[in-house]
Amino acid sequence: MHKNLGKSDRIVRGVLGLVMIVLAALPFEVSFAVDVLLYLLGGALLLTGALGYCPIYAILDISTNPEDESAQYFE
Repeated sequence: MHKNLGKSDRIVRGVLGLVMIVLAALPFEVSFAVDVLLYLLGGALLLTGALGYCPIYAILDISTNPEDESAQYFE
């Protein structure tokens, strides 16, 4: 498992993941399903941002990491 996420991609995923988790944890509740969805998506974004690896990018052979030469690089 090699890193296929660049620095800016990792930062954006981390920030969005934290925002989603904070929104789900706020006291007002739209519905239980929305809270669960926000927790799951936020957690997935945080995890992929922290690891620097996105399985969907790997399947599509995409990389935003400039050091990754095994995939198609996008800036």
